[in-house]
Amino acid sequence: MAFVLRAAQRGVRTLMSYRAWFSGLSPLRRLAFWAGCVLWVIWASWLRFAFSDAAIARWSQIEIAAFVLLGAIAGSIVVLEMVRVVLPRQWSDARHFIVLGIVGSAFFALQYTGLRLMLQSFSQ
Repeated sequence: MAFVLRAAQRGVRTLMSYRAWFSGLSPLRRLAFWAGCVLWVIWASWLRFAFSDAAIARWSQIEIAAFVLLGAIAGSIVVLEMVRVVLPRQWSDARHFIVLGIVGSAFFALQYTGLRLMLQSFSQ
């Protein structure tokens, strides 16, 4: 345990330094992190029903957009936090959430386009 504490004090990131990483988040980023975890659990449980018996082909456009939006937000939070762990830089919360919005928008556009193409192939 002493090794982990010394590593965290020196700024070395290990799998055991999660508490040091989490305590370094601002309250707003902690809230966003937990919201992302909750959104991911909702999305993952929804995913099982979406592709069972091609049920997603019968969903409305609003349900499809909400499904993709949940996945894109949750995925962008996870990806951005993983990148920030590997490349630790001091960003303000404003910059962090601007980058999060850009990554989330890109994920949404890619995932929604892919899902629409898949649904078009079902209708043919």
